[in-house]
Amino acid sequence: MSAMITLDNVCKKYGDFIALKQTSFEIRKGEFLTLLGPSGSGKTTILNLTAGSASPTTGRILLGGRNVTNEPARDRNIGMVFQNYALMPHMTVFENVAYPLLIRRLPSKEIKAKVYDVLERVGLKGFESRKPRQLSGGQQQRVGIARCIVYSPKIILMDEPLGALDKNMRDQMQEEIKRLHKELGTTIIYVTHDQEEALNLSDTVCLMNHGSVVQIGRPQELYYAPKHQFVAEFIGESNILEATPTGTEGLLRTGDEVLIRLPAPPVGGGPFKILIRPEKLRPVGPDTAAAGQANVVRGAVEFVSFFGGMTRLTLRRANGSLFHAKRISDQGAADAKPGDPVAFSWAESDMVLLKS
Repeated sequence: MSAMITLDNVCKKYGDFIALKQTSFEIRKGEFLTLLGPSGSGKTTILNLTAGSASPTTGRILLGGRNVTNEPARDRNIGMVFQNYALMPHMTVFENVAYPLLIRRLPSKEIKAKVYDVLERVGLKGFESRKPRQLSGGQQQRVGIARCIVYSPKIILMDEPLGALDKNMRDQMQEEIKRLHKELGTTIIYVTHDQEEALNLSDTVCLMNHGSVVQIGRPQELYYAPKHQFVAEFIGESNILEATPTGTEGLLRTGDEVLIRLPAPPVGGGPFKILIRPEKLRPVGPDTAAAGQANVVRGAVEFVSFFGGMTRLTLRRANGSLFHAKRISDQGAADAKPGDPVAFSWAESDMVLLKS
């Protein structure tokens, strides 16, 4: 599929400060790409460069193969959805949504048809005469989305659009955004620091840190096959063990004598860092697990965190470090008590060897 957005060796500096290090990647036509990362990682810089509200220090930006590096924002046909909605309080819902069409001087009959169509799409039919102050936060965000898609932009940029909503409303709006993306087939760049939001919405996740792209790929790739320790720790919960070779091929040992057997011998002399996701752990009887058994961690329950369908057990190992396991709550995990001895095992295939 052809590229809709191309960043070609793009860099952005503000004086001596490098907001975005030299970056190159493509976003396909109709793709939903999320820029994920902590504050100051460069997410919003990429958004502003794409929108045309900032110019790159070096490099090129192409939209649909057209070089727009030096073109103003108004000539890029890009829609924008903001976190603070940016609605005009003195206008009705109809007038807010119609505004982009009015400035494009469309006939009034066409404007009316387009506005009513898009309001029905976002579930706001019947709200045309209300002012923003008469709407809930979720409804105001729908107006912002409707105003963005009413003129059918080929690219939509969303800058943390759900950050001001409560969890239930965020979950609902995520489903609305997914549905609209599927219906419209528009290319979307979405900025968030919420990892669950990124995993749920995206075709592709671009994880950033300190102005650089750390890893880009499908959500499943970043979660199950992170290439770096930062990716493993930022996306989802993680247990990371540091181990060195024992002299037996494929067998490693941690500082507190946990044996780790990898599916294939690692290259180099170590030490190595190994990721095990909490949900991959299986409970084993602490008294029945053999003392020399590989891929088993023992400890005592430190915390029990109940999340409804899922319970997280935090155990403290003999060396004082913490280890996390997730289990379905109906397996009796919620009945565990602090101080209880516990042991968990995992399969060789459930480990990921990390780069520091």
